[in-house]
Amino acid sequence: DINNAVAWLDASTTPDSTVVIFYAGHVRKLDSQTEAIVAADGGVLPDWYLARQLDPLPAHNTWIVMAACYGGGFDELMKPGRILTAAADANSLAYENTTYGNSYLVEYMVDRAMREGRAAGSVEASYMWAYDALRRDHPNRMPVQYDDVDGELRLGPPPAGPPPGQTSQPS
Repeated sequence: DINNAVAWLDASTTPDSTVVIFYAGHVRKLDSQTEAIVAADGGVLPDWYLARQLDPLPAHNTWIVMAACYGGGFDELMKPGRILTAAADANSLAYENTTYGNSYLVEYMVDRAMREGRAAGSVEASYMWAYDALRRDHPNRMPVQYDDVDGELRLGPPPAGPPPGQTSQPS
């Protein structure tokens, strides 16, 4: 199913697309340089294989989220226009919190920063808000982020108002 989803993304996106790839699940460390998604059927998708599958993705911007142990090790997926946000670096475990009902990364970056609007509307601003809050509240649960997007990556519809570079004038 993961392979089919990636193939669909490759075929369905355009150079104007913004893609979000969000994985929350188990990752296994295969060796010192290789991490792999553990699929529901027990099969594994190594980081290098997933990178090869995503290489033709034509999207202008892609946000890849790995809410999993060793998620920072998926840096092979990086290329211009992409951000990788991970719940833990390549050599660390990630954790969920039963009180929150999800992982520390999802609670702080997605729920609090993005959904509750505590950060200023971009992936980068949301990550920095979550990073600072986690450093204060749970310093042993720090996420990592690799950013190769020119400018800021904003998700959702563009803000209301005139196009960039134009000013509205009264009629």
